[in-house]
Formats: sequence, C-alpha cells, structure tokens
Amino acid sequence: MVFVIPVLATGLVGVIVYALLWKFWIAPSRKEAVLRKQGIKGPSLGPPQLFKGGNKDEVLKRRFSKRKFTLEFDGAHDILSHVLPDIHSFSKKYEMPYMYWWGNELRMTVTDPEVVRWVLSKNPQSFGKSASIQATLIKLLGYGLVASNGEHWAQHRRVVGPAFHLEKLKNIMAGTMVDCTSKVLSRWDNDGEFEIDVEKEFSFLAADVISHTAFGSSFEKGRRIFHLLNLQAELLTKIAFSPMQWMPFGRLHPLRENLQLWEVQKELDAILLGLVKDRRKSASYGRDLLGLMLEQSQDNPAFKDDKLVGECKTFYIAGQETTATLLTWAMYLLSQHREWQDRARKEVLEVCKEDEINAEALNKLKLVGMILNETLRLYPPIPIIQRGTFNDTTMGDKISIPKGIVLVIPILAMHHDKEQWGGDAHEFNPERFARGASKACKHPNAFMPFSFGPRVCIGQTFALIEAKIALAMILRRFSASLSPNYQHCPVSGVTLKPLHGMQLTFIRR
Repeated sequence: MVFVIPVLATGLVGVIVYALLWKFWIAPSRKEAVLRKQGIKGPSLGPPQLFKGGNKDEVLKRRFSKRKFTLEFDGAHDILSHVLPDIHSFSKKYEMPYMYWWGNELRMTVTDPEVVRWVLSKNPQSFGKSASIQATLIKLLGYGLVASNGEHWAQHRRVVGPAFHLEKLKNIMAGTMVDCTSKVLSRWDNDGEFEIDVEKEFSFLAADVISHTAFGSSFEKGRRIFHLLNLQAELLTKIAFSPMQWMPFGRLHPLRENLQLWEVQKELDAILLGLVKDRRKSASYGRDLLGLMLEQSQDNPAFKDDKLVGECKTFYIAGQETTATLLTWAMYLLSQHREWQDRARKEVLEVCKEDEINAEALNKLKLVGMILNETLRLYPPIPIIQRGTFNDTTMGDKISIPKGIVLVIPILAMHHDKEQWGGDAHEFNPERFARGASKACKHPNAFMPFSFGPRVCIGQTFALIEAKIALAMILRRFSASLSPNYQHCPVSGVTLKPLHGMQLTFIRR
C-alpha cells in the first residue's frame, strides 16, 4: 500500500501533463502541419509560446499601441493599418491566407471573396460560431440567435425573423424612429454655430429607438438595462484579458470581477424576464419586437422565456451599437466631403417636401442610400467576423481545413482591397453604388457589412431604415462640418468607433 499511492499520484500527474500537452501543443500542431503542407504560412510557435497564449498578446499589443496616435485626413480613408495593424502586417509578411495562434486556437485569415462566399453561403453546415466566441457571446447576450449554432440557431431564426420583415419595419416602426429622432434634434436647435459630440447623441438616439421598438418603453425606462449591459461588457473584457482566464475553472472563481459579473447578470436577467412575463399576461402582445416574437413563439413550447431574454439583450446591444456607429461615421464622411452633403440635402428637400418621412419617401432617397453603403464600406460597424470549422472540410475545393480551425474574415480589409474596388478603394465615392451593391465592386460578395448567406445580420434593414430617417432629418435642418477639436482615431472594439468621440460643428439652416 505504501508504494501504491506514489504510483497512482505519478500516474495522475502524467495523465494531466499529457492532457495539457495534447490540448496546447500536440493537437494544435497537427492542425498546423496540415495547413503548412498546403503552403499556408504564419508564425511558428513552440509549446512555451502556445501555453502563454500564442500570438494573442502580440495582436492585442499592436492594436492598442495604435490608440496613442491620431490620423491626419489627406483625402483618403486608409485605416486598415491603424485599426487592424496585425492583419496589415501579417498579410504583407505571410500573404493571404495566413495562420496565427490565439491561445491554443489555430486561426486562419481569409479575404478571397469566393472563399468567403463558400464559407458563409455555400457550405454553412460546416461552419458556425467557434467555441471561444460562442462562450463570450453567451455570457454577453445569452443563448440567443447570435450565439447559437445548428438547430438551435434555426429555431431562433424562425421566431425572430418575422419581427424584422421589411413591411413591418416600415409601416409599424418608422414612425417611432421619426419621433425619437425629432426628440434628439429638438435639443440641437441653437442659434449660430454649435458643437456636438454626435457619437454620444447617436448612441442616445439608437438606445431610445430600440427601447421603443423592442418594448414600447422610453429610453428613461430602459436606462438601467443599458447601464447593466455596458457594465457586463466591461467586466467580461476585464476577465478575458486577465490571467484568471487561464486558471482551471477560472471563470467560476469567486474573485471580484466574477462576483460583480454574476450580480449584474442576475439583475439584468430579472428585469428582462419581468418584461417578458408581464407582456404574456397582458391582453395584447403588442406590435413592438417583443410582441411580434411572442406571437411567433406561442406555438413553439421549446422557445421558453429565457430564450426571449437572450433575444432582448441582442436587440439592445446589436441594435444600438450598429446604428449609432453607422450614423457617426456617415456624418463624419459628410462633414469631410461637403459636396456630397449638399447633394444629399438637395435630394432630401425634393423627396420630403412636407417634412414628412414615410415608407414611400425612404424608397426614393437613393443618394442617401448610396452614402450609407459607402460609409459601411469604408467604416464597417463590425470590422471582423469569425467562423469555427465543425468538421474536416475542403475550403472552396482548394484548401483542406481540419476540424477546429477558426476562420477569420476581416471585413475592413476586404472593403479596402484595391483589387476589388479599384485604385480609389480608400476614397469616399458613393457613386460606385449607383447601380446597386452587387455591381459596386469586382466580386459581388466583396461588400459584406452585415455578412451574407443564411446568417446575414437579421437587423440590417432595421439599421438602414433608422439611419436613413436620421440622416434625412438632420440634413433638412442643419449643415455640418468637422470640429477642430476632433481627433481621428478609429478603433475596433465591439464595433468600429472613434476613440475620442465625434465632435462636429452645426449651423441651423
């Protein structure tokens, strides 16, 4: 018996060591070898570097170092090397596609539109949210549409999809968007020149619109929800970049950040669950997004209240961030390119003669639509998307991809590719969209601000309608120019944002 315990202990240690080696080196190295045999290049790392997080620290260090500098406007909007310096540098050193390590997760960056089309549209059953991304999304949004895969995703799509039907958005929610925008612009009615940080204003506007269209409530009532969601995102970011995440069961430790996170999530879920239950008890579900979802889910017993809570979180975060970011960069571009601001204003005044914006007027705002598309091209709200590989597959009949590889699709890089967009790829030229998005570039799928295929962003029409309404109402009333206080420093977080806000100078027309 004296000798048995040491032998068992040694055996257990050996099993643990082998399991760690398998997870952090042996299994990842086998996947790396498959790619290298096919000519895919990238940094080569040994076990010590993989145990320390692979290229993660290098990637983050490159991105955060750029935040110390601002960009001077020289007539172009070449921001890739500033926003995603790792992709800019690695693509030059290793060529596309290239691979790198994020912890023990092997990632491959691809920008070929045909390959991207194959991943997102032609073979979606082989790809989905990777385990690491899914875990983060679930903590942030719950197990909703954005975070789910396979049949779970299909189930959520069937319930959520009808709420975003184009005609419902135009006929039911456009009026609410107009009212919310009027409330914001009423605060701008000053004499002479005045400066406004439009990033803050558009965040408030988008939050108010989401609160009304999702739950029929005002921004004041939803303020606590937004506060909790933002606090949750901050805590998750701290945890993700702390040594705690590498500890065994690190996210279950009762440490300060985890305790705070659990309290925030508990209160947030309680508030949203209360909204859902109260609506179920009411005489009518209502015609807002929550009501439309409840209507669709009533014959689906598997779609319980906790899943609706996840979709509510998604509305709040994705709906606010995407639209506010789009409007912020659109006004920045119009302030830099005054000729397009004048052309867009002329169109708005001709189309909306009675100061009324309805579904028919929105359809006629062609120039405004072109400007929004060019904004989405130069400053896409989501600069990068990722897809995990669920089984061994052959990508576009060209490259064999082992199960577990994560494909990184840098939308920002694709939108600035001169091979696809021509020599003026970094320049603001809405005219390129005059014949529609599919004919604006060499390959129709090189333009993908909301992704495409089965998992295209379900809220893209919502965001574009809201942005059209807001831009039209602003252009009717004001002229905008860039404030001398503005510092151009676009950065990639949840969305592509100006680090120091967006200060514009306005004059009442």
